[in-house]
Amino acid sequence: AGAKKIWMTLVAQGVEITLDEVKAIRTMYWEVFKDVVGYKDGLTAEWKRRGGWFYNGRHRPITVHQHFEKDILNRCIQSTGHDNLLLYLHFLDEIRTERGIPMRPIMVDFHDETVWAVPHEHKAAALKAMEDAWVKTNNDLGGIIPLTGTPEEVKSWASFKCEDWENFSWETT
Repeated sequence: AGAKKIWMTLVAQGVEITLDEVKAIRTMYWEVFKDVVGYKDGLTAEWKRRGGWFYNGRHRPITVHQHFEKDILNRCIQSTGHDNLLLYLHFLDEIRTERGIPMRPIMVDFHDETVWAVPHEHKAAALKAMEDAWVKTNNDLGGIIPLTGTPEEVKSWASFKCEDWENFSWETT
């Protein structure tokens, strides 16, 4: 996002900050992460050289329309993360099938998360399967980007998405 959009978002949320302060912070941020800009420039050059596409981190071709050239870096990162989640889900499915664990996806791919239903008596086996799938995924990635995750046990979808479900109230939300 540009400085003006960031500033407008912050002001709308009650943060007292000037546009010039946001510009300065944004400039310092990109000085710290200048290698990211270099990576984006390389992706953009590849995208132009190939006529509108590039390979993501899992070597899958990603097309980007010219109107979305500014989103090339995000498309690369998001698609690579998604492909890594799909690999994890593949390994999890293999392991749960092999071990006969009665776990079923509720929301198989929810923005870099996965939600499964498991009978309580199979919880330990399901957690072990999830851990083993992480290990297989990280082995496949060669240790370049170690993926991590902490499975959570919840009784409902609402308690999964709300940190303080016990004290949740529609009136205060």
